Amino acid sequence: MCIQSASPRILRLMNRYDDMDQVEKTMLGLKGAGHGCRLIMQYILGFPSESEEDFLLTLNFIKRVNFDAVRIFKFSTKEATAAYEMKEKVLEEEMSSRKERLTAFLREKKITFDTVGF
Repeated sequence: MCIQSASPRILRLMNRYDDMDQVEKTMLGLKGAGHGCRLIMQYILGFPSESEEDFLLTLNFIKRVNFDAVRIFKFSTKEATAAYEMKEKVLEEEMSSRKERLTAFLREKKITFDTVGF
């Protein structure tokens, strides 16, 4: 699932679908349906202006859905995109701290993960 964040504010900035209650309901429905369904989430950590609250919304979403795997992508800017023009960047130290907290949780819950761009 290319969810990329569980913060409606961040998702709106990304021009993505932001009804996270519906997304969570759908994910839990798929998980409960069985049939060998594996849920894998892709998360972009450090999107411009991502606050601690935004990060915690995503972390708590991952906890509630209990994904089978999570791919964590470090945000990187690309010229000629709206995100490139955003001024409020997340500091490298903050991204590293959040990555460590998230991966510690995933290890504890035995959820497979990989990191991209760190």
